[in-house]
Amino acid sequence: MILLTIAIIIAVIAISNTVKVKREKQYRMLEREFFQKLGISGWDSIPYADQYVQVKSRATLEKYTALDFFKVNQDKLKPASRSAQYKQNIRDRLQFFLQGNEFQNRPQYQRLVQNVMNAVNAADYYRIQVTYITKAGNNLGSKFIQLTSQDLNKFLDDPTIFLTKAEYNKYVKEQQKAALENKQHEYYEKVNEIIDCANSNKDSLVMKGADEKLDNLVLQLFDRTVNSIKKVKSLDSEEWDIIGSFIDQTSSEVTKIVNENKRILDYYASEDFVNIKKSCETLMNSQRDFNKYIEEKVNSITTLFGTR
Repeated sequence: MILLTIAIIIAVIAISNTVKVKREKQYRMLEREFFQKLGISGWDSIPYADQYVQVKSRATLEKYTALDFFKVNQDKLKPASRSAQYKQNIRDRLQFFLQGNEFQNRPQYQRLVQNVMNAVNAADYYRIQVTYITKAGNNLGSKFIQLTSQDLNKFLDDPTIFLTKAEYNKYVKEQQKAALENKQHEYYEKVNEIIDCANSNKDSLVMKGADEKLDNLVLQLFDRTVNSIKKVKSLDSEEWDIIGSFIDQTSSEVTKIVNENKRILDYYASEDFVNIKKSCETLMNSQRDFNKYIEEKVNSITTLFGTR
């Protein structure tokens, strides 16, 4: 009787193990198909914690922030932003999968769903795990700093948050200097555009005194702006308005001369002027023919009667 009982127990255990092995195979097959469908290598590609930091006191643990981490590890900021974006994309795909899929009637599906939900939770944020480890190696506490892709992009967009006060002041001065140089370049470009416009149209001027007037405008523009632009030392100086007004006035006068000249040239090229020119040529030809006729008559009379 005892042997029979032992045999039955062994048989039950064997059957149970067989069932477990079968279920495990079913799940592993389902899991592989799931990974292939979503295009991920495995659950370890969606870690809960992305970075690990050890601190030496509880006060440091409590005060530690993402800014503290990236101030020391600025080279990890861009990879962190990419990782956060990747996790966000994975999370969206996982949540879409849970809404409905072809695996719902497969054995071990609920086990897969539980792992998917854990992965969704892991993919919610980019996480920095901060742990307080004593000199003796004892773990006395930890916390997670959770960041979204938007949080990390703010760090990327504003590099000044990692600067000391002295570095920030230097950065501001450099930015102001660059902005001033850009402003000067912008005004120089305006002056150059006016000069180029005057020079490119000078040879085609037909109005009397127009070329001299253009030369005077360009000379005045150069004298009153180039040196003045260089001397302005701040972006909010009132000198910019004075210089800008003079540039705009000169540009208007140059444009007026060029446009008036263009209207004259356009008229010379028009059909109306061509018709007038043809009419004038016809009249001139008639006048030449008449003069030739008179000259012939005079010669005839001179031949008959002499110069008397």
